[in-house]
Amino acid sequence: MRLPELFLLTPQSLFGRGKSAPRYQDAARPLFALSREFYASAAKLATDFPVGSAAIFGASKQEQKAVEKAFGARITAWQPGESLPKPFFLIMGQGFYCLADPRPVLAAIRDALWQHPKSRFLAAVPKDDHPGTWSAKNLQKFLCLGGFECASMQALPVGLAGGLFASSKKIHEKLLSAHCLPNGHIRLLICTTEHPNWGYSAGIGSYVFEMGRICGQQMAVVYLGPSPADSTSFPADDFLKTRSWLSPLSFYPFELLAEMDRADICLELVSIGAFLYPFLEVIESQDLCGIGLRAIQAKRAGLLPIKIRMRVRCHGCYAHLENASGHWSGSLAGQRFAARERLCLAQADEVCFASQYLMDIYRQQGLFWEPSGQGLLRYPYNVENALPPEKYLPVDTLVFFGRRAPMKGFDIFCEAVSCLIESGEKRIRRIVILGQEDCAAIDENKALVRISRHLTVEEYDLPRSKALEFLSQNANRAVVVLPYRADNHPNCLLETVFCGCRLLAAEAGGIPELVGQGFPDSLFEPHAPALVKAITSFLDTPVAEQQGQAKALFDSMLAAQKKINSAHSIDALVMQKPARQKPKPARPGRVVLLMEAGSQSPQALKAFEAGLAAQSRFADRLLCIAPQNSQFNRPLLEEKANLPPNCIQEISCSGDFFKEILPSLDPDDILLLADSSCHPSPFWISSLAGFLEANPAAAGVCAYSSESGFNGISRPLGSGGAWMMLQEKPFVGSAAFRAKALQSLKNLPQSPDALHAASLLWFALDMEEQPLFVIPQVLCEYPEDTGPFAGGQRVFALQRDMAQTICSGMSTWHASRMAAALSELGSINRSKAWSVALEIGKNPKLVAAGKALLLGLDKIHRLLPKKGGR
Repeated sequence: MRLPELFLLTPQSLFGRGKSAPRYQDAARPLFALSREFYASAAKLATDFPVGSAAIFGASKQEQKAVEKAFGARITAWQPGESLPKPFFLIMGQGFYCLADPRPVLAAIRDALWQHPKSRFLAAVPKDDHPGTWSAKNLQKFLCLGGFECASMQALPVGLAGGLFASSKKIHEKLLSAHCLPNGHIRLLICTTEHPNWGYSAGIGSYVFEMGRICGQQMAVVYLGPSPADSTSFPADDFLKTRSWLSPLSFYPFELLAEMDRADICLELVSIGAFLYPFLEVIESQDLCGIGLRAIQAKRAGLLPIKIRMRVRCHGCYAHLENASGHWSGSLAGQRFAARERLCLAQADEVCFASQYLMDIYRQQGLFWEPSGQGLLRYPYNVENALPPEKYLPVDTLVFFGRRAPMKGFDIFCEAVSCLIESGEKRIRRIVILGQEDCAAIDENKALVRISRHLTVEEYDLPRSKALEFLSQNANRAVVVLPYRADNHPNCLLETVFCGCRLLAAEAGGIPELVGQGFPDSLFEPHAPALVKAITSFLDTPVAEQQGQAKALFDSMLAAQKKINSAHSIDALVMQKPARQKPKPARPGRVVLLMEAGSQSPQALKAFEAGLAAQSRFADRLLCIAPQNSQFNRPLLEEKANLPPNCIQEISCSGDFFKEILPSLDPDDILLLADSSCHPSPFWISSLAGFLEANPAAAGVCAYSSESGFNGISRPLGSGGAWMMLQEKPFVGSAAFRAKALQSLKNLPQSPDALHAASLLWFALDMEEQPLFVIPQVLCEYPEDTGPFAGGQRVFALQRDMAQTICSGMSTWHASRMAAALSELGSINRSKAWSVALEIGKNPKLVAAGKALLLGLDKIHRLLPKKGGR
């Protein structure tokens, strides 16, 4: 049974989703009329508790003055992370009800309440239920599902109800137990798409399983499943009751999950985990498909606690798969995943590799990370019950263990066995295939049919526990063959050795690092003739000598594995590397807001002006591109927002307005671009500008944007997003840029309007490898039919302009991805994609092919309406 939607603690879960859902700012409207009478009542409530002083969160200047007057003393304006007096009385101001995600604030309040049990905080809501707004009943459920307890709910003046709330560790544990969630002492959270206890499992799933054995009840699993669109890929309630798992179906309806990307699902569950588990110290995700990227971006944006370290476990991403297969992936999904994986490594606090082999591949493919945050650490494996057989028998069984795929060398195995039969080898009587059947392996499956005419062929697709049991039962008579071409850290090798089996493995990938030095007879070159020779030589070796070699390999790997296991304990993981230290904030510069007010309706301009007036932080300077017929009301905005004189400046620029504006900015200034058709959240400016101030190395930052009535969200990727040029909705909404980064651009783009300006500047910086970041949170909303998802001609024009922008300064990494995409379209021979990519990075003339293709598509697109097309 799915947990209550209120458990998600987001306004969308309270008020619904889709076309009829009101914006989250609407929830605060009944509170905008708070009077001095309410704060006088709050002051009276505070006298009932032995508090040292009062504080307020999310209050405007006028609101804070009203509170101070009611209390007759100066009131502290509190921010999460700041210490609170002990004991304290905390009041929730209007800004609290405008938060897109109040969980980080509530977590900070809960931590403070645990330290000072006599403290309380006050939250007010309308006394009677109003559609689309908070209610007293919802407020109580909302906070109680977050680990709080309602001390009292009282009617207050001006039609409000006030709730006094407390919290304790006992209340929190009771909440988790009631919802069959992991206990409150979780310190490690691993995000994975595989696990042998449920559904599909390979090396990643086995790794997570072994980590659970070592870390016990201090570790929980965020299980994302192989496919969010398949409800059967997630475990059932009865399964979850006995395990420390967080499953998406426990919180979201399947219909919604099917529309969500796994990286966004991962962010949601990580946010829930970070809120529910105050002792959480490490969040680890696998790199494949960049599933942890959004969570890592949230940490960099301050949406997750600073004490949590984001760790990426490199199992083998698209760069590894492309290296193993010998060609670049040209699909758009492949482009997106490769870019995500690259960003995961660049922005995580720590990157961990299981082999030097894989680390070298990542370096060769241009995947960068901070040197201080990298490390080599092999996978753990339970060796408590590992014992070799007391006595080995002559080998009569060959076992292939693993997926029947070219990367695993299944074709090598089939060819080698066929050669053994042709040579007249009689000592092998039985062939065992221990792995899932692959219909794509047509030639290999046909070869198995031919082999079965001469030898006994047994095929098994077993769960991991049954597969290990099979290996142990056959260890005294079998030799396991692993002809893997390019595997990073095959767990099958550990399982083979610690089940006591004799081993023959390819000398490729990370296998030599696992086997170690001194065992050349256990390794062979990854091709069929070498495997035939290795098997023949092994069969010619006396059984006693075989047993000695197997025992020596077992003892060597056992000693190494015990050290590796001890390095995976919770305490060892926490102490390995410090979390990414918060950088020293940059010297605050002016925030310059550039907005366009030319084509918007009076209603849209009024909504934008109201959004600016409600900002928790306003720009120091506002540049408005406003034609003479614009409805922009400068005096009204100055009055509403209480702006200093001459803050707003109207300018008239051509389409090339960047060249006129940038020279007037100081290098430390922050330029924030916006189209006045958007409705900004109250924390729009403070979030974007604050991120650049807290991250001096960042050249730019943007956030999610949504379109009302469409229920669509634009989720920019960040750096390495050139693939977006080829997708349907290439859009970066409002964004903030460091002025000196824009002034240093070699190829400054031209923009016809401010809505496109942010996207074009973003891609121009991206092509020059400037560090760009994303806040994974909706900070502005566009009215229906005017936002990022409206107007096919408009979007296609943006794609064309972006093509012209990125082609002028494409780096080798971006060129390689573009070459792969063009290869998928048949423009470039797949086998030559990498060499072409290198040439593209050096020779802009070769980029003209891609540019001409896009311009040709533009012409075709323009002709479609004339022919009746869409």
